[in-house]
Amino acid sequence: MKQFILPPVFLLVMCLPAEAQTGSVWSGWLGAIGAILSALIAAFIGSYRGSMHAVRSYREQKAFDNQLDWYIRMLRSVRALNERIQSAFIWKDEGRDDPHWWSLVQIAHEEFERTAWEASLYGSKTARAAVDECFRKVRATQQASWTFDPYGMKTLPWSEESDLDAALKTAYKAMRDLPPDLDTSVRPIITEARKHLGLE
Repeated sequence: MKQFILPPVFLLVMCLPAEAQTGSVWSGWLGAIGAILSALIAAFIGSYRGSMHAVRSYREQKAFDNQLDWYIRMLRSVRALNERIQSAFIWKDEGRDDPHWWSLVQIAHEEFERTAWEASLYGSKTARAAVDECFRKVRATQQASWTFDPYGMKTLPWSEESDLDAALKTAYKAMRDLPPDLDTSVRPIITEARKHLGLE
């Protein structure tokens, strides 16, 4: 019942001062309607601007989170590749070399490449340049080591045993040199991640 009674009472109260001043009930009604319309328009504009601000803030926060996630995944993929290569060489140097360790290197290499391809979407200009440098070094090592697969190299039909030995020597050297090279090349990405977090 109140919802039917209160609006007319409100309008009547709004109209009385205007009617007392002008002597016309119509001027009072028009004034009340104008006030109500002004309030509705102001409320609509305020709510619209508020909702747009909320949407913009959500998009900015989402973009921030996605970029941060990529920086973390990029750094972890480089670290994982380095650790897998170093672990494989530890087993090799101890005389317990096995294709399993190199298959783990290949898995880490695939994850690195997948993450590196996203640099153009999430990385800053400096980060993209650093990723390109890392990618170039990894690709060069990949080609020298037959995609991090020294055991696969041994199964190929080599014309001379010396050719295989030379190829393996080149592959092992390239893979040993890769982790320290990546540690150096990845530093700008770390700096960019800290800037993204507002730490520098």
